[in-house]
Amino acid sequence: MNDKEIIEAFSNNLEFGTAEQASYDPDFKGVVSPNPEVKSTFTLAIEYARKHDADLVILNDPDADRIGIAVKHQGDYVLLNGNETAPILLEYLLSHYQERKIMPKNPVMYNTFVTGILSDQVAKSYGCQRYQKEFTTRPAAVRMHHNVRSGLLWHTATMLKTAKEIVKIYFDRDINQDLLYAGIIMHDFGSEQVKLACKELNIDQQEQSVVLLQHLVLASHGKYEYGSPVLPKILEAELVHQIDNLDAKITIIDEALKFVKPQETTNRLVAVEGRSFYKHSLEKK
Repeated sequence: MNDKEIIEAFSNNLEFGTAEQASYDPDFKGVVSPNPEVKSTFTLAIEYARKHDADLVILNDPDADRIGIAVKHQGDYVLLNGNETAPILLEYLLSHYQERKIMPKNPVMYNTFVTGILSDQVAKSYGCQRYQKEFTTRPAAVRMHHNVRSGLLWHTATMLKTAKEIVKIYFDRDINQDLLYAGIIMHDFGSEQVKLACKELNIDQQEQSVVLLQHLVLASHGKYEYGSPVLPKILEAELVHQIDNLDAKITIIDEALKFVKPQETTNRLVAVEGRSFYKHSLEKK
């Protein structure tokens, strides 16, 4: 379903206004910027909102991975940033769970160091545990790659960015984005953490999505000789392994090159089949 079909399906009171921006246009001629977090992108939508006295304006970017929201306040439209939108969504979800008596036994909210404190306060008011520090401060490995404070967060964020671009390039391939992204987030935590999360959140571990996620985690090293107990058997598992390996290798090589001068080579790198790498003098572009 497209945006208009979704709106029409759920309410006759919602206005699908910006017809000039409703069709697919690779040149984005209808906006100054396709980024829904940029104020100027709202100009036309807010004009329509004023005309129809709308309470809410919602924008999304072309691939729908970002959202922009403006709300009517004292006669004007105020833009909400991510640290304002997230607590609102969290409040809605937790109040919904509580009202319907489906709140997990030990609810948990995960955030990152860029998350504002408002989400923490909302979570706390519902007795929800907050986890942040371990994920955002621990290294990704002891010595091979990203072995610095917050290395795991750095590694995971880079992998997610890479995966997002791969999904865009291979948009016509059968890749489950949710499974891929979940596998990347959990790949260094281990399958036991997946089981623990299922237990805490009352999720059936035999559900297909959970079983597949566990496979992605177990197969993330890709080869038996790399310590993987199983080999990737689905496309998303192979992608997690390849993206993980790519980011690790780039980091290892790049770090080694920092210690040599142009026209020199690094020592042999154990993690890259014992190869040495030459440092050229071309500028970074």
